[in-house]
Amino acid sequence: MCEFKLRVRENDELKNIANGIVLGTLEEDKMVFRGLGVEEKIEGALITELNVIAEESAYIEIIKSPIISEFLKFFSQYLKYKQGKMENSDIIDIWKKTSESIMNHIK
Repeated sequence: MCEFKLRVRENDELKNIANGIVLGTLEEDKMVFRGLGVEEKIEGALITELNVIAEESAYIEIIKSPIISEFLKFFSQYLKYKQGKMENSDIIDIWKKTSESIMNHIK
């Protein structure tokens, strides 16, 4: 079995945060990485690189940002909308609030 090192890039800084990762999933607005006695929940993150060229040095690199967090929160609501659990006007209102929040992070 191939286990991964988990690296997080935030504010142009790369940190190793876990070893032995074997599973990564998206749960609401968090990436959840699990492995040999370890669980890391990281809000507002996306995988930018997965490298298994050499099994002994395999790694997953993620980037973390409040903008990603805002988008993932919207995306979880969008999935509810697509399932018919939300009205069109509700998802439009959520998108407007999300885009405003994202723009605040850019300024």
